[in-house]
Amino acid sequence: LPQVIGSPVVAALIDDIERDQLLTFPQAWAASLLGKDPVQVLGTTYDVDMIAAVDFLTRTKGLKKGDTIGHVYFEGDYGANALEGSTWAAERAGLKIVDQKIKATDTDLSAQVSALREAGVKAVLISAGPAQTASLAGVAASRGLQVPIVSSAPGFAPQLMKTPAAKALEAMLHVVSAAPAVSSDLPGVKKMVASYEKKFPGSPVDSGVLSGYNAAQLLGADLKKACEAGSLTREDVVKTHRSQKNADTGLGTPQNFSDVNRPASVSTYVLKPDAKAVGGIVVAEEAHVAPGIAEYLNS
Repeated sequence: LPQVIGSPVVAALIDDIERDQLLTFPQAWAASLLGKDPVQVLGTTYDVDMIAAVDFLTRTKGLKKGDTIGHVYFEGDYGANALEGSTWAAERAGLKIVDQKIKATDTDLSAQVSALREAGVKAVLISAGPAQTASLAGVAASRGLQVPIVSSAPGFAPQLMKTPAAKALEAMLHVVSAAPAVSSDLPGVKKMVASYEKKFPGSPVDSGVLSGYNAAQLLGADLKKACEAGSLTREDVVKTHRSQKNADTGLGTPQNFSDVNRPASVSTYVLKPDAKAVGGIVVAEEAHVAPGIAEYLNS
């Protein structure tokens, strides 16, 4: 299964996946999905990205000890895991987290913005969907809460750059992601974008296209390696996959699949919305490992 979308869907299938040893790549990045041999989270997990987000804010946005950061997050595995990372990183940096839990049906974040403004936050993290990110930025800008916002990767979509929130997003938002922007200069990404635009003219190329293509490339490589080794049983495909310590599709950072309990990558890109770019977003900082990640994963 090269792409199963969302932690709840993976959770519903997990008994069958483990019983049948069916190699599965979730389109979800909760750390709760680690530790299962046939299930491979590609790239980083939400907590690792949020540690990188806090590091980005302290390095580039002037946040210092004693400051407060807001974190708006979806209930469930996604938001809870992101909050684990931000809470750990904030404590390490001497910052305070004010959290605001929301449901996927909450698309007007006026109440959350009011609460964060009252708390005197100097920045806001958001781990939700694109509609929530747009509402947060739009409402914050209109109410004078002009602070940096950093979103988890699923919180941005290029369609947002055609909404009334576009101006606020360009001014205030960054996105942390294991994958580069589709506007990246990486040769593999440029080739993918050109091929996709030729095959599907007029269709938007976004991070979902990149993610799906990357997963298919990795699964194809696994099948080829298993075939060369002489066995395409499900167990042997999983074993072949787990034997790789430096899998590189040319679409981001190399990944290590050999430790079932750790993320495949701990390097995070920082991206920035740009209405003129392919996919509506550009690379602001190349992939790097944030300070403290090793300490966090070993704790």
